[in-house]
Amino acid sequence: RRPPRSTPKPSSAASDVYKRQSLVWRGLAFVSQDVRALTAKDAKLFFRDANQWSQFTVLLVLLILYLANLRFVPRHITSTYLLTLTAFGNFAFCGYILATLCVRFVYPAISMEGKSLWALLSSPLGIKKLFWEKLSTSFLVFLIVAELIALISNSMLAFNTIITVLTAVGIFLMSISLVSLNMGLGMAMPNFEELNPMRIASSGGGMIAALTSLIYVAAMVILLAVPTHRYMLFVRTGQPFSTIEMAIIIGIAALVNALAMYFPLKVGMKRFVNRDF
Repeated sequence: RRPPRSTPKPSSAASDVYKRQSLVWRGLAFVSQDVRALTAKDAKLFFRDANQWSQFTVLLVLLILYLANLRFVPRHITSTYLLTLTAFGNFAFCGYILATLCVRFVYPAISMEGKSLWALLSSPLGIKKLFWEKLSTSFLVFLIVAELIALISNSMLAFNTIITVLTAVGIFLMSISLVSLNMGLGMAMPNFEELNPMRIASSGGGMIAALTSLIYVAAMVILLAVPTHRYMLFVRTGQPFSTIEMAIIIGIAALVNALAMYFPLKVGMKRFVNRDF
């Protein structure tokens, strides 16, 4: 009688892969297994596609160069106008980077599923879970990147607490709105025939998403800069400050963010559901 065949031990490389997968799955233990599998699949495709991680690396290098050049900006600016201009110039740059990331990576997210999308839609996963997985993952990743940039740049420019908190809140709202806007437009104008995400982002729909994102960033910068400048004048020089005007501007900013979050997702989801695959 032959002795029982022993099970071969996994190699060190296979053991390392297993450990990494175990860490990922433990980190995503709070979500369902199907969403966890989809998130792991998106992460693997991102790092395996040279077009994806190389473009992300280039953007990170540009961000590092921007932060390195901030040391030449004067600290402790006494002029209220120059302080507001510098603070919201930095805020506008953070918003521009966030808009670039969303157009480049969020807009093509649905289209990158390609012709195999029908398999995901016919599975128990469904459209809503696919949509919420991509939306939440993109929001968390880009929120962390944008908030880190804003925090580091504000600390290097030695801004006060008011500007730092306002910038953090503005980046949070921008992250939700820009991710929602680009996700909605990506669902409304998908391109399942193209496999290159750069070409999807540079298509006609991608140009519309980029232009809309930049208009939104400009509107947010202006809406937040005006009341902040007047409040800083009130604190420093005692000039009259209208709380009613500030409330109106904040209400307009809230309306702009609500429209940017709701309307593109509503239209995109409706067109995506009614689409023939």
